[in-house]
Amino acid sequence: MRLDPASVTEKDLDRFWSYVDVRGPDECWPWLKSFNGKNGYARFCAGTNKQIRCSRLLLFIMQGPPETSKPLALHTCDNPRCVNPLHLFYGDQLDNMRDCAAKGRNAVQVNPDIVRGVRNGMTKLTAEQVTDIKRSDLSQSALGRKYNVTKHAIWRIKHGINWRQHSVAA
Repeated sequence: MRLDPASVTEKDLDRFWSYVDVRGPDECWPWLKSFNGKNGYARFCAGTNKQIRCSRLLLFIMQGPPETSKPLALHTCDNPRCVNPLHLFYGDQLDNMRDCAAKGRNAVQVNPDIVRGVRNGMTKLTAEQVTDIKRSDLSQSALGRKYNVTKHAIWRIKHGINWRQHSVAA
């Protein structure tokens, strides 16, 4: 987030808080104004006239700039319209995914019947081919040509993103 704290005026802050339904300290504080229609996150225009997610702006105001270069404002309550500062914390995408898994909201936890590997009718590779890919010293491009898949698919296999359930003995 590229936001100069000096660009947020008292008038901006007064306007910001006028759009918040402040409730009890443990409750969500819903944003009453505009929000992103695709994902429901509250948004606000401050200082530079650039729209910013309310949760990011509030964290910036309350805690200062984040430590990471690509911060996310994460919600303990999982409510994208909540701006209760007690429900917000800085994190990165890995923190967000861990939070998602811990709360049982990732795809496998929500739908444990997801079919993976060779049982998935959309797979283009066999278990033996995946074993060969994981052990191979060929380039990702060469492996992609050999098995008629993209080099990105090969990269995802080699980095344990796809076919991670398929272990290869050393």
